[in-house]
Amino acid sequence: MDKKIFFFDIDGTLCHMNKVSPRVAKAIQDIRKKGHLCFIASGRPPTFIQKAVKEVGFDGFVLCNGGYAFTETETLHEVKLNDEHLLPLLSFLKENNCEYILQTKEACFLDPAYNRLYEFFDRIGINAKAFIRDYNEEDVLNDLIKIEIWPNTYEFGAVIKENFPHYTWHQYMNSNMEMYIHGKSKAWGIMQVAKKYDIPYEKTYCFGDGTNDIEMLEAVCNSYAMGNASDEVKAHAKNVCPSIEEDGIAVVLESML
Repeated sequence: MDKKIFFFDIDGTLCHMNKVSPRVAKAIQDIRKKGHLCFIASGRPPTFIQKAVKEVGFDGFVLCNGGYAFTETETLHEVKLNDEHLLPLLSFLKENNCEYILQTKEACFLDPAYNRLYEFFDRIGINAKAFIRDYNEEDVLNDLIKIEIWPNTYEFGAVIKENFPHYTWHQYMNSNMEMYIHGKSKAWGIMQVAKKYDIPYEKTYCFGDGTNDIEMLEAVCNSYAMGNASDEVKAHAKNVCPSIEEDGIAVVLESML
């Protein structure tokens, strides 16, 4: 059997309203029974992964936009942010009253004075248990994998990017921003995992719907943009499958069974 590897984005791809369709869950379970590998590929850190996603059952996770990959038994890679630009960045954010979350593989750290980010994540179903709010920032920095920022306005997000071009930035229309090291994207992370398992390029598959999936959709041989993705995202995928509401992932996987 020629082993394949599949990577699934979460929000808008696998999971809708924090739920996974039973049909999609079964299709993933069935494809794993055939000996293929299935990994989550998400910008989320480990503490943000929904229970419904974990219950599906996966061979592993590529999280923090590629910065941290692991299975149940081992860490596959962990890319840390502790470089010479980090402290100047954090000082700049504090001076400009920009809230931020520090994300490590173990936890997410949010200053108790930061309420806008807390309210944003609460709205999308990530509650207070996901955050540590009593901490010493210096103790966290050596283990930092990703930073999520609320720049106050979309326009100020551009100012942050201009002042700190050493990092790769992804900014959403709600002005929420994610930051990671140049070259260490979701695409880099999943291809490292495929290489780890000796999966050839032509046997790599992925599903995504968001702008932070574009690099992944370009990098993987058999990439699928969800039917609910924007035209911009679809333009970077090799294929388009039905929407999440139509169980697009299941439609593709069932055709392979």
